[in-house]
Amino acid sequence: MDRRIGLIDRLTDAIIDTRHPSYITHPMRDLLTQRVFQIASGYEDGNDANALRRSDIYRMARALVLQFIAGYDCAPAAITLDLDHTDDATYGQQPLSFYNHHYGHPCYLPLLVFEANSGALVTAVLRPGKRPTGPRTR
Repeated sequence: MDRRIGLIDRLTDAIIDTRHPSYITHPMRDLLTQRVFQIASGYEDGNDANALRRSDIYRMARALVLQFIAGYDCAPAAITLDLDHTDDATYGQQPLSFYNHHYGHPCYLPLLVFEANSGALVTAVLRPGKRPTGPRTR
């Protein structure tokens, strides 16, 4: 399926690989393929398989938006977005991981954006675990 839609290629293009070439055993595309297929196979807790910098994560969020747009043959008249957050439990001293009283543990609160009618994922954005306030809640 991925060979047809090209998601892993888009995500690979969104990441700036800063590793020194002499230390690279596995290309970034292989690492992403492994991680995406881990998640698809139900091994979502394998988050230690690869560490990403925050700027890479935001470029990957943009790549997901481009993947969503590429799914249309022509631009729809309107798109309704459904935004929601979920908790992503953290352990140890991870940057921007905060205790969230509602969930009862330290976490990140990634923002998930779906197309409301089809339920298709548009993108996901990593956010700190504290409850957002003010304009960030909209």
